[in-house]
Amino acid sequence: MRMKSVIVLVCSLIAVTKCQSSRTLRPEQPFNEVAANSLNSNPFDLFTHAPRKKPFYIVANLPYLIKRGEVVRIQLQLFSVLNSDILTNVTMFIKNDEIELVDRLSNNTHFRTKTIIVPHNQVKSISFLIKAKKLGEISIKIEAVNQLESDELEHMLRVIPEGRLYHYTGIRFIDLPTISTMFFSIKCDIPRDADPGPTEIDVFVDPILMGFLEQHTDSLLKIPTGASKSNLLTFVPNIVLLEYLKETGKVTPSVEQARNYVSSGYKNQLKYKHSNGAFGQWNPPRGNPSVFLTALVANALAIASKHIDIDKKIVEQAYSWISGKQKPNGCFEDDGEVIYTPLQNNSSSFALTAFIVSAIMENENIASQFAAVVQKATNCLAGNFDSLNNMHDIALATYALALVRHKKRQTYLDRLLTDSIFKRGSTFGVRYWDEELNVEIAAYALLASLQIEDRIAAIPIITWLNKQRYSTGDFSGVQRTFVALKALGRTATYFNQTKNAYKVRISYDTLHTQVDVQSMGRLKTFHHKLPGSVRAFNIRFDGIGLGVLQWAYQYHRNIQTAQRGFYLNVTVLDTSNYNVQELRICLSYVPMESFVESVDALVEVYLPSGLIVDEFAVRDISRQIQKTERVSDNTAMFVYYNRLGTNTVCFEITAYRMFQIAMHRPSYVAVHDTHDKTLYAFETYEGKVLPVCEIYDDEDRKSLNC
Repeated sequence: MRMKSVIVLVCSLIAVTKCQSSRTLRPEQPFNEVAANSLNSNPFDLFTHAPRKKPFYIVANLPYLIKRGEVVRIQLQLFSVLNSDILTNVTMFIKNDEIELVDRLSNNTHFRTKTIIVPHNQVKSISFLIKAKKLGEISIKIEAVNQLESDELEHMLRVIPEGRLYHYTGIRFIDLPTISTMFFSIKCDIPRDADPGPTEIDVFVDPILMGFLEQHTDSLLKIPTGASKSNLLTFVPNIVLLEYLKETGKVTPSVEQARNYVSSGYKNQLKYKHSNGAFGQWNPPRGNPSVFLTALVANALAIASKHIDIDKKIVEQAYSWISGKQKPNGCFEDDGEVIYTPLQNNSSSFALTAFIVSAIMENENIASQFAAVVQKATNCLAGNFDSLNNMHDIALATYALALVRHKKRQTYLDRLLTDSIFKRGSTFGVRYWDEELNVEIAAYALLASLQIEDRIAAIPIITWLNKQRYSTGDFSGVQRTFVALKALGRTATYFNQTKNAYKVRISYDTLHTQVDVQSMGRLKTFHHKLPGSVRAFNIRFDGIGLGVLQWAYQYHRNIQTAQRGFYLNVTVLDTSNYNVQELRICLSYVPMESFVESVDALVEVYLPSGLIVDEFAVRDISRQIQKTERVSDNTAMFVYYNRLGTNTVCFEITAYRMFQIAMHRPSYVAVHDTHDKTLYAFETYEGKVLPVCEIYDDEDRKSLNC
């Protein structure tokens, strides 16, 4: 406890920091007692990372975030090593009318001052009660002044609405083969019952088709990872980016960072390697390894080996293990743990066979080493192609047969395109497949089109596929992200020879902004943030070149409950009180498709403001939880399930009050399929509400008649 207190001091001393503490010092705790926990004899030696050493200063302890309308007690500690006790004025300033001071000590709406005596060599506590009036980040500015010394600090406090956050992303493909003009009129479809708070609207123009990946690498790496397949998300975006940069000869500061991410992902992936060279899903390895996952990892490692040092024997051993699973007819079946049903459904082994062929053929050295395996698998695919009726199987087989340059590869692509849906809607139209695995099918169709060099077929697929990206650049699910980003990366390399020289003009209301793409630099993505009140804007392109237009916006909407694909129930247990709150959460999968019996699920438990969880917070009643993860400075807990089925499972979670917040708003629990985020459920709940008078100090109670 004491050592954590020391860390808080170091963290909070850095001026205008966003660092949030997870422990507070005890009020009136002697300063020498804190210093004694250090290995240094000089008490100020433990603050060597602070910008300056001071005999008098303030430390603030703020929650990670609060909801609008909640009353929060801002707790401050004043430290003094002056020679005597000293009378000090402590003032909280109200900037831009962002907060309301709850006490009635004064009618002044711009600041509030409290006078205290700060003892020497001790910590003196003081607090202010505030209520946030605006959403977003609000400024908390504090100043302490006495006759000898002064100090001030400024923290940012996050304020969110009580509703759930929704995202929307729109995409258009820019193709100016000659000097010409393209014009788009865009509307932001924000529902009327959306929260009246600020709306964020961003417009991006990506002239190289890959700028979104470089821009959002950090966001992609923040996706929760709970198993081997999820760890691959540290590989995918960076490998694709590195491949593009290598193919096009471009140099960017992101290269070294991407290499570091790939290297880290490689080391993590080895934790899931079985002794026979195959890969499984859990650490430590257990059960039967998966042919699909081993092929997925081997493919990623083979590509990554072009950019970082990877033990070639690991890749070769993985492919050798896979080759041992080939059937006499050349096809493959998976008898290991089921991770991704569309590729492991043994009633049709053609998708897995095509996946393995493509995984081998995408690396020249591996392709020559395992040529016999590829030939047998190719015969299996080509011999059965005409009898295939599953669009995902057809798409994967088409790409695999394009990679081996099969003589009927164009015929296979034509069949795939015949079964698609084409809508004109935009300049080039969009092409997609009305199937459950539509992103994967489109990605493989795009890869096949580029392999065959059919540009006319590729562009409408590019337009639709780009539209399926989240604003952060990723797709829903590991396999979906893997193949979709690979396809878009291949697209960027294919179209790289195109010269980009066009002007972009965005207009809304009576305002406009303009940028020249040619002067931006080859790897720059143009980003413009629109005012939150905008609901429609126009964008015009004049010149020659290629690119992707993307617009994204988000809003909060206060919906109490929603379920699609899951049953979810949240109960606040009777054992809860103001300081310790206990929840029981029960859930199960509700199949949307008859052949899908279970899913990989992530449960996100968001706590009422002021509460936190520790590492022992979760009690697994049903004993099916695979992993737990504390996030957002311990204010939320993520719980992972592998193969959540139709039987109801339950767990309980205990949270402890860390910050004094009254009139708190409801919080919620959400669950979604880690492969398909259209399957989800969420439910709000009311915790034990702390009475307002309970968080006041003696001076505040007098002013409010508590």
